[in-house]
Amino acid sequence: MKFGSLIAHSAGLQARMGLLVLISLLPVFFFAIYASIQNQRERLQRTNDDLLAIARSAAQVGESRIEGTRQLLNGIASGPSLKRGNLVELCPVFLANIRKSLFYTNLGLLDTEGKLLCSAMPAGAATDFGDRAYFKDALATRSFVGGDYQVGRITDQPSMNFGIPVNDDAGALKGIAFAALDITRLDFSLKIPLPPGVELTVTDRNGIIIGTAPSQGKRIGEALNDPVFKSALQSLPDEAVDGTDMRGVRRIYAVTTVGDSVPGNSMYVMASIARSAVVAPIHKAFAWTMLMIAALTLVGLTIARWIGHRAILEPTQKLLQKVNALAGKDVTVPATNAGRSANEIVALTSAFERMTDELKARDHERDQGEAALRATQERLLTAQRIGHIGNWECDVKADEVWWSAQTFEIYGMDPGDAPGRYANVLAKVYPADRPGFEIAQKKLWEGGRLDLAHRIVLPDGRVRWVHRLGEASFDADGKLVSLAGTVQDITEQRIASEALQRTQRLLTMATRISRLGAWQVTLPERMITWSDEVIMIYELPPGTTPSVEEAINYYAPESIPLVTSAVDACINQGTPMDLEAHLITAQGNLRTVRVMGGAVRDQNGEIVRIDGTIQDVTERRAEQTQLQLLQTAVSRLNDIVLITEAEPLDAPGPRIVFVNDAFERRTGYKPEEVIGKTPRILQGPQTQKAELARIGEALRKWQPVRSELINYTKSGELFWLELDIVPITDATGRYTHWVAVERDITARKQAEEELTTLYRDLELRVKKRTAELQVANQELEAFSYSVSHDLRSPLNTIAGFGQLLEKMDGANISPKGKHYLSRIRAGAKQMGELIEGMLALAQVSRGKLQIVQVNLSALARQAESSCRERDPGRQVEVLIQDDLVVAGEPRLLLAALENLIGNAWKFTSLVPSARVEFFSEQDSDGRTCFVVRDNGAGFDMQFADKLFDTFQRLHAQTEFSGTGVGLTIVKRVVEKHGGRIWATSKVGEGATFSFTLGQKQSDGLPTSQTH
Repeated sequence: MKFGSLIAHSAGLQARMGLLVLISLLPVFFFAIYASIQNQRERLQRTNDDLLAIARSAAQVGESRIEGTRQLLNGIASGPSLKRGNLVELCPVFLANIRKSLFYTNLGLLDTEGKLLCSAMPAGAATDFGDRAYFKDALATRSFVGGDYQVGRITDQPSMNFGIPVNDDAGALKGIAFAALDITRLDFSLKIPLPPGVELTVTDRNGIIIGTAPSQGKRIGEALNDPVFKSALQSLPDEAVDGTDMRGVRRIYAVTTVGDSVPGNSMYVMASIARSAVVAPIHKAFAWTMLMIAALTLVGLTIARWIGHRAILEPTQKLLQKVNALAGKDVTVPATNAGRSANEIVALTSAFERMTDELKARDHERDQGEAALRATQERLLTAQRIGHIGNWECDVKADEVWWSAQTFEIYGMDPGDAPGRYANVLAKVYPADRPGFEIAQKKLWEGGRLDLAHRIVLPDGRVRWVHRLGEASFDADGKLVSLAGTVQDITEQRIASEALQRTQRLLTMATRISRLGAWQVTLPERMITWSDEVIMIYELPPGTTPSVEEAINYYAPESIPLVTSAVDACINQGTPMDLEAHLITAQGNLRTVRVMGGAVRDQNGEIVRIDGTIQDVTERRAEQTQLQLLQTAVSRLNDIVLITEAEPLDAPGPRIVFVNDAFERRTGYKPEEVIGKTPRILQGPQTQKAELARIGEALRKWQPVRSELINYTKSGELFWLELDIVPITDATGRYTHWVAVERDITARKQAEEELTTLYRDLELRVKKRTAELQVANQELEAFSYSVSHDLRSPLNTIAGFGQLLEKMDGANISPKGKHYLSRIRAGAKQMGELIEGMLALAQVSRGKLQIVQVNLSALARQAESSCRERDPGRQVEVLIQDDLVVAGEPRLLLAALENLIGNAWKFTSLVPSARVEFFSEQDSDGRTCFVVRDNGAGFDMQFADKLFDTFQRLHAQTEFSGTGVGLTIVKRVVEKHGGRIWATSKVGEGATFSFTLGQKQSDGLPTSQTH
């Protein structure tokens, strides 16, 4: 039987109307099913996208850590101390300072064999790292590389190690610089809020877990054996994948790499969620939709039955009864009609049964909903406990406060100790924060929203930071009824925030001190963003934002092509830029800057911006130039320059850290043979122990010291050094090194030894000559006595008898005889004068000077008086300067002046207006000269060199008398006083005699000895 015939024979009007209602609702059922399926697909797609976004966001955080490590290692590897390798011993202090301020467990340098050269942390016995993956990869690729998860041999802490080659200025490999990144700092979840149910896991390239979300527990160091994760690593799809994990749970996975641009390094980030957690809300919503449609269907059927009964069935039955009555039949409804009514009742009964079943299903759904609600509440409580979030409520009218269990835990109170009234809550607020708390609470009572961070004091005295949120509820009349809100323990976040602020301040200070600024160029707009430090480097007004082209135009003409090419290559090809150029600031100042930059790409690999830095290295370049000049100058010095550590001063002594080329030339030791050893290797058997002790005493007092010391070359040759040793301090005043400048004085010492030998020989000769001179003086004295007695007596006899003969028999002597007699008397007189001169000359040369203050003016007047007494008839103008006082021997100086003034008196005898002068003047050297000048006969200057020779005369005896001894006496007197004498003259114009006296007047001489 067909479906239509079955309905026609078994269904009444209500059934037919119900069937129409059901048929009309079929599209609604189909639409609900379609919408549910479509919602499930869209939700799965959003989940896929969200998981990819979470994984990539976490990867970006990791890449920023890796990029920071790359920049740090680049800075360390480019440092002059590591590139040259001559100051590696200063490296640990430098690296330790970096490690303290960054997220690294250790920093260091390995040689090309993997041996540890330098470490920020004490290495202990761990010195060989040649088996580490990052070392092998860096050695093979000669570029920045990353390693695997490892536990540090030095730090004993889990870390991810990165390495970079260190090359010297010639490009030769010096070693591998490494940085051990603290895995605990790879906390990707701190910056990425995770939706409920999402798990985030980070592994190294071997699948070892190096980070997870906090809710997943501590699993660092475990191997991730998830089959879907391992399969995804083979292809790294660009979208999420669906699979069953090792526990049999169907999950959705998103996997991406971290630092895939780093050779030898691939960290992976996996974000996943159970598929059931994604589709469960869709299924639940579909069930509720179907339930509502079923309810509407029942309502429609009921209305249809009611309408059918009232509008169709009852009128029909009445009409049949009337027709039957009219027809004379029983008014009772025929069986057929009763059957149809029964069909309606059956249909209605079926509807009630269906309604009963639906109510049962609804009760079941309600029970399931209540169970889910309880589970949700439990999860909420768990989330509150994990997030340190508690609930609170306040009944304003009753002034009663209610706290959740987590709130009691935050306040450090037992749940049995109810907070009671609002005043009790206020009392727990930190005293300094109460005014702000009361103001915020007042705004809440007035209908505002409470959002306040403040401190509370726990019963044990500890202080916590909390974040309080709250809202107020009002009745229909606008009267405040209750308050409700949450309170969260943010102590750890506050501490972290303050630490971050301190770090940011330190970073800002570091960039300001190091003159380092940051810049960013967004593409394709080519808009540039600068930090304040860049504006300061350019010397532009604050807030200036030039274009890329305007910024490049500030560079010096010779640098513009270089900068333009580097920027274009970075923008177009993503080529990293790292160059130094000359910049002309807005104020016209020339600066040297280092510009670095790199391209940032989106998920499609397109370059979206350029991030970079600019650093003012003008002073550093000047210092490097000066340092290079200084190093060149030191290396070219002939003197030895040696630098040692400041300590230890006791054995074995401070170690050598630097020697110049002169050290190798003189000692024969190469620098590598002495670096790390002490200067005591130069000492030997004849090195003076007492002098070493004196040097050591000065060094212990941190005092400069100068010494002359015997050292030995590498071949054992003895040589002398003159040492100048001075201590060097750092900026804090701490002594760090000793600098010694050493000069080879071996030749001088040999000359001194020879001079000492000559001096000893000279002393012997002087003693011998002194003895001979004493004998000669004794003989001279004997000769003087002989001349005085033996020669003068015969002369006196000749002169006396000649005079007597002239008186007694003068009348009988012929004129010729008288002439001969006068000649005899004149010869005897001249011979007497000659003997007197010789005696005077001998006296001048004999004996020691008795130095006293002498008034030369008085002696000159005494000589003048002697001349006038001998020749009273002459008229001579004599001019003598007053108060010419010197230190000397009065007797000898008088003899000198008598000869000089006597000569002037004698040689002016033929001049009508004779004039003799005695005065002093200053020569070109500032010395005092004494001058005797006359206007007499003068002499020819071609004979001036014979003027002071003994018995030399420049005039005939008949013209001017004399013996030729007087000027010799004057010269010896002057020379005996340490002076000298000279003369100038012109024939017929007079002569000038000038002399100096080397002896200076002494303040210690008594004035009574002045003559």
